[in-house]
Amino acid sequence: MDYDSKLKCAIFYFRLRDGTILPLKYELQPNSLREKWINAVKMKERDVDSFLYASFSNKNQDDLEYLKNLGNSIISDINAFDEVKELYGDERLPLLEGNDEQVIDQKLMNELHEKFEEYGEYVSKNEVSQENNDRWMDLNEWIHITEMAMSISPTGFPPYSCLCSIHPAYIGEPLDEVDKLFLDNEFPWGGLYLGYNTLGKDYSHAMYDNDTRLILNDQVKVQTHYSTEVWLNFSETTWMYRDMERTFYHWYKNLSQDVQEKIPIHDRNKLALGRYHLGRIIIDEIFLNFHDDIDAWRTDRELQCKWNNEVFSKVEEFIGIEIIE
Repeated sequence: MDYDSKLKCAIFYFRLRDGTILPLKYELQPNSLREKWINAVKMKERDVDSFLYASFSNKNQDDLEYLKNLGNSIISDINAFDEVKELYGDERLPLLEGNDEQVIDQKLMNELHEKFEEYGEYVSKNEVSQENNDRWMDLNEWIHITEMAMSISPTGFPPYSCLCSIHPAYIGEPLDEVDKLFLDNEFPWGGLYLGYNTLGKDYSHAMYDNDTRLILNDQVKVQTHYSTEVWLNFSETTWMYRDMERTFYHWYKNLSQDVQEKIPIHDRNKLALGRYHLGRIIIDEIFLNFHDDIDAWRTDRELQCKWNNEVFSKVEEFIGIEIIE
């Protein structure tokens, strides 16, 4: 073998809502991406200005009351900053008023997102405190989590996941052609992948949003770079292999001819459907203390769903990463 087949792992540390620390350990596959990603992590960790960042999708409709209270806390903090008064006068940002979690709706999400964009314009021309900026970033993250929660039924399998990276964000390093051997689109529960690390949408994202305008305007952005960003997937394992390709194929067949002609359907290299596989979760004592049948963890849908709802839904903060070589 001309590659390092030695076992290497990555542990991601999270803080749960009750303060408990949750370490999730992943075995990293010895492929063309492993050493590149490890080196990217080590490089960013040496940066004195670096900090951990995570974007979570781990709440459902049962969590809206909790999210309402969290949102009001963030909004109240923002409303206390002098810059907000300068922006909006006495109006400030709207609180989520009422005793029912249903005060959260898409209209309110859109209004808060507009306020966030206005803040972005303001901060590009004015200096603001780090405390202020951090709280605005918390608001943006809260909007993302809450919008996802509004769409997820508490009775189905929750498609939970998170993106973890080391910031400040940067363009990253270019992927090589050989790396495309490890493009994956099965996304089993517990899989670890490189993050998309690209501004814009690729062909699969265009499909899910049915964004034909993007394709007609030649604005599709296929991933070309990697960084420290990784995607920890805890959504349901697809029921049939090649599910993404099947979905993409039927979507493509129903498009107008002018859109079809813009899609490189006969060149899988240019389509680049999927995400780059990096590793998978190790079923260690963290999981076995929850359920002691190690074989069940890979295939038992109900067990995975139960863990998602009872453990991963309580994750609040990404607090550490450790590489074991």
